[in-house]
Parts: sequence; structure tokens; C-alpha cells
Amino acid sequence: MEFALVFPIVLLIILAIIEIARLLFAWVAIENGARFGARYAITGDYDRAHCALFPGAICDNQFERDNARMPTIRDNARAGAAAIWRDDASLPGQPGYLKVTVCSNKTGVMYFPADSGAGLSADCQPGEDPGGPGNRVSVTLDFDHPIIAPIISSWVPQIRLTARREGFVEQFRVARVVGLPATISVPTFTATPTHTSPPPTVTNTPTSTPCKVPPLITIVRPSEGDYMGGPGSKLYSYATAYDPDNSDPVTCNGVGPDGDGIWEVEFEFFWWDGSGWAWRYSDIDYVDAYCAFGGNAPCNGHPVSTGNWPNGRPMESGLHKMSARALDDEGVWSEYAEVTFTLGIPPSPTPSPTPTPSCDGVSFGMFRSYDSARVAQFINNTSYPGLEVVAVTANWNPLETGSDLYGWSEYLDWMRWYATRVHNGNDSHSTTRSNRGMPQTVAEGNNASYIYIDFDGGFEGNVGQAPLGLNSSNFGFTVEFSDSACNLSSGAAASTFPTPTVTATMTPTPTVTRTPTNTTTPTVTNTPTITNTPTVTPTPSDTPPPTNTPTPNCNLIQNIGTRLKNNAFGIRLINHNPQTAYLTGSTLQWNTAYAPPMHFDYFKFQGDAYYNTDSFSSPVSGSAGAIALSSGVDRWWEAYFDLSGQSFNGHYAATLTFNFPGFGNCQIGGNYYVAPPPTPTNTQPATATYTPAPTNTPAPPTLTPTITSTPDLNWDG
Repeated sequence: MEFALVFPIVLLIILAIIEIARLLFAWVAIENGARFGARYAITGDYDRAHCALFPGAICDNQFERDNARMPTIRDNARAGAAAIWRDDASLPGQPGYLKVTVCSNKTGVMYFPADSGAGLSADCQPGEDPGGPGNRVSVTLDFDHPIIAPIISSWVPQIRLTARREGFVEQFRVARVVGLPATISVPTFTATPTHTSPPPTVTNTPTSTPCKVPPLITIVRPSEGDYMGGPGSKLYSYATAYDPDNSDPVTCNGVGPDGDGIWEVEFEFFWWDGSGWAWRYSDIDYVDAYCAFGGNAPCNGHPVSTGNWPNGRPMESGLHKMSARALDDEGVWSEYAEVTFTLGIPPSPTPSPTPTPSCDGVSFGMFRSYDSARVAQFINNTSYPGLEVVAVTANWNPLETGSDLYGWSEYLDWMRWYATRVHNGNDSHSTTRSNRGMPQTVAEGNNASYIYIDFDGGFEGNVGQAPLGLNSSNFGFTVEFSDSACNLSSGAAASTFPTPTVTATMTPTPTVTRTPTNTTTPTVTNTPTITNTPTVTPTPSDTPPPTNTPTPNCNLIQNIGTRLKNNAFGIRLINHNPQTAYLTGSTLQWNTAYAPPMHFDYFKFQGDAYYNTDSFSSPVSGSAGAIALSSGVDRWWEAYFDLSGQSFNGHYAATLTFNFPGFGNCQIGGNYYVAPPPTPTNTQPATATYTPAPTNTPAPPTLTPTITSTPDLNWDG
């Protein structure tokens, strides 16, 4: 009788102790998650996998990079709070619900703290923001901790826990400064001369030591203090940049030509809102002259009277700042160059309601193709706020014709409108129309929205193959809008696809037309026309085009990225020369610490595999024949390995040889290093970590069931 009376009370106390322990454990976990998220947010870094929704799967500007930072911060916060009993399917107010809120103190962004008593989660209006350099960023975790004890859970099904951490975003956009004094290389040179007269060789060694300094950039337009306003006024942006260690690799003192050793120049425009510099527009230019609004020197101007930036954001009158920095071919950024100027925006465009519902500014924008057999057609909308797209049609008849002709078995894999997938694809016949997920808003601005298409099949290895190529003439698009008067259409006919047989029959016909020229020879009176034959010799006048042959420049074939991915070491290359370059050979140096069984398998470029010879030693050299890299095209060169379960780390370096017919060879190098994992196998047998395990076994038998339950419910995503 006494046991029956006491047992429920004892059981309730035991359950309460268990729930209090779980509650404390969950509280520590979300505190840890907030700390993880905030520590990552202040670095400004992001996971490149979150760039997959953008064209080319690359974050090309700060807007896209900030959009990739948001999910990366959330991923790190969830990873820090991995031990909680989270249920991603739970709704707000239900057990297991977790919300991660990222907010900054940028102008116009407001943070609303959580109210645990009312069950309200933290919020950020008008939207979450990761902050920029110098901003304060906060990461808040709101978690409805589930109660599992049978008796207690009927009274309290969940308890709201909140954790918040904040910090200042680092200056992650500031350029790195790399300067190596020439004296570092002196000991390596003094060991080689054995003569009794080393002083002259010692004096020569500093001159032979290559210097390494950041690139230099100069803003040409606008000038400091400029004012742009009034009818017809335009804002110009023009910068020059060069890399001293490319222009003068000995002393870095020479002045280099514009674009020498430069990969890209990034422009950013800010408006002084009274309390700080508010970002308004960004652009990147890869070719000199470097312009933020397109064109060539002295660059295009952006009309101030439009009242909008090219991305659709409104322009404000007042003080503005333009920042520009350059990235060299070694991945080093220059210091920021900055100028301030004033804009006077005419007041007439803003109050006038008449031009708003106009289709005049709705048009096709730029067309881009990518090495992964993807194309993007951009849409301009500068005159119709609130316009929506209701259907999209893609005409790819020439690609289908080429697929049938060459046996590529090509098909449309998917189609997106901006980030929304509107067609799941697997369409092997042109044309392709879809209204899935419609309507979608057409963003305002030039090139503010785009149609993004991915193709699969055998064409990936022949993206640049003539006569097709991924160019705008081989694609057509029809865009249907909520206002049918704005509908757009561009065509691509299958007849424009030139078959190889037609080109072969066309070439002999002009040679036949030259035979009638022999009829002039019987006329004796035409002997003076013989003097005309030298005048007919425009063939020497055609010699000026060969003056273009010296234009190939080895500095214009650039390494724009290296990586170790899956089982391949890769170098991303771009050819800025107007002529096609041909890969003729490659030499690879690789980490043989795990060979055998790990070994080199083959090289691959433009989808073509070459030198399929297994090798367990380094270096490995192979001939590529002549694989074309067209002008303006960027491609990955890759060296594939059979890892055989080994680690892919250490130092990997390659030298690639490209040939320009009639010009000569260019060599481009690239390297990548990954530190081996800091887990030496000798430490595990030596450490006595297993001796405390027996001492721990009696204490945590109650912990083992909680540990086994948390992974099962935590890794549901």
C-alpha cells in the first residue's frame, strides 16, 4: 500500500529530472548553434553550392553572393545545434519547430526580438539580411523543445527556447596585400655558384627574383566632386588597371598597359543616406577598358534622367560614391579606389504616372552561354512595374537538327524563370513551352530577369563545335506577359543550320567563276589591262589582316580558378584573345604519397579525354593533339585519378601548353594544395583513450539511449 502511494510521486520526480536534463541539453545546443552561425556570418564567406540557382552556377556579383551567404549561415547554425530534437516538418508552435533568423543593422532593416512568453519568433523586416563589412549581424535561433515524458507532456507539450548571438562583419572585401622581398630567394642562388667571384652573381640575384605585389587600379571617370544632373546627363564609369608583377616582373616599378595581368574589375556604387553609405548597384567587367555600364573607352554612360540604376533600383539625388578594385591572374585583389560625386535626379520621371504602364522598355536583353551546355536569355523591363510572365516558349530547332545530324541525342533537361523551375524537361523535341509555376513577377531593370535552360546528351563535349555553337542565332524565345501587348518573340529557324555537305558544294563554285577571266587574254587591246593586274593584286592589300596574327597574347589566356573535386584536379581557363588557342600538351605534378594503389588515370579538356595511360609516378606528361579553346570561352582542364579509397590531398600542379597557329606557344600554370588530415594513425594506438571508456561505461548508460534517439530524429533532412 505504501509503495503504491509513493511510486507515482517517485516516477514523476524521475521523469521531471530527465526532462530538465533534456531541456538544459537543448538550451546549450541552440546557444551553440547561434554562436556557430554568428561566427560564420562575420567572415562574409559562403558555400559555393548555393550559387547553383544563378547562371553558370557562379555568384558573379555581391547580390548573388549575399543570397548565397544566407542559407550558408543557416546551415552552420543548424550544424552547431545538431543535437536538438528538430523536426523540419513542424509548423510554428509545434514541438520540434526551429527557426533561424539572420538580421543586420543596415539602413532600412529592422530586427524584432523574440517573445518566448507569447511564442513569437524573432523576425527581420523587410527581409533577412547578412550584413556587409562593418555592419552588425545577429543570428537568432527559436526552438520549440518537445517534452516526451508521458505525464508531463500532457500538461506542457513543448517549451520555447531562444538564443541570439551577434558580431561585426569583417572587412572581407578588402584586398589582400602580398609582398615578398627579393632577399628571400638569395640563399637558393648563392649555393649554385662555386666560383671565387660571387659578388657579381649576388648582385644579379635580386634582379632575377620575381616580385609579387597586388594590382593597381585608377578611376578615370567620374572625377572627384563631379556633378551629373539635368536633361540628357549621364553617369560614366571608367577605370584602368594593371598588375605590376606582370608588367615588370623584376622590380614591379614599371607602368603597365591597361589590362595587363588583370582578370576582372569590380564596380560598386553607394548613396549617402544621411547615416551611412547604402549600396545601390554593382557590376563586373572582364575586358579593358573597364566599364561599369558597358562599351569601350571612354565607356558607355548611364542616363541619370531614367531615375533608376541598371538593376532597377531607384536613383536618389545627392552624394554618391563609386568604389572599384581589380583582381589579378594570381587571385590577389587591389586596394579599393574611390571617388565621390553628386547626382541631381530630375523630379519629372517619378511623379508622372503615364509612362508606368508602358511596354516600351520591355525587350530582350543580353544572351549568354555557358560551358555546361546552358544558355540564358535576359529580359529588360524598365517601363512596366508589376508586369508578370504567364508562359515561356523556347525554340531550339538548330540544336535538335545538329543533334540528329551528329548523333548527340540532345534533349532539354530543365528550364527556369530566374530561380523558379518552370519546366522539368526531358524534352527531346523543339519547341518547348511551359506555364508551370506562373505567373512570375518580371523584375524591373535591364537584364533583371532571365530564362535559363540546361541541355543534356552528347553535345556537352562539343559545345564550341562548328557550325552550331551555343549562340543566340540558334535559339528563339517567346515570352507571354500578363499584358499581351508586351509579348516578346525572337526566332531560330532550322534552315539556318549549315550542314557540312552544303559548305563543301559551295566552295568549288567560285573557282569556276574565275575561269571566264581567261577570256580577256585573247583581246590584244587588253594588254594595257595587264598593267591592271598589279592593281587587281588586292591580295597584297589583304596583307593588313595578317597584322592581326601578332595579336595573340599569352597573358590573355588566364587561369581563373583551380580546384580538387571528386577524383579530379582542375584548372579553369579563359581565352581573351581574338584567335582560337589549341591545347597541345600538359605536364602534371601530383602527390604520390598514396601510390599505389592511387594512380593517375587520364587528362580531359573540352570533353575530350587524352593520354589514357595509368601512372603511379610524378610528373606525368602527355600530348593533347590540338583541342580548341575559342575566343571568349572558359573551360575546365582536368586530370583524373583512381583514388582507390585514398585521400585526395597534397600539392597538385600542372603546366598547359597552348598553340596559336602562326604565332607560337603559350604556357599556363596552376596549382592547388590541400593539407593532409591532421589525424596521424600513430596517435590512436598510442593514446589511452580507451582506458577511460571502461570508467565511463557505468556512468552513461542513461546517456546512450538519449544519444541514439537524437540522431534518428535529427537527420531527417
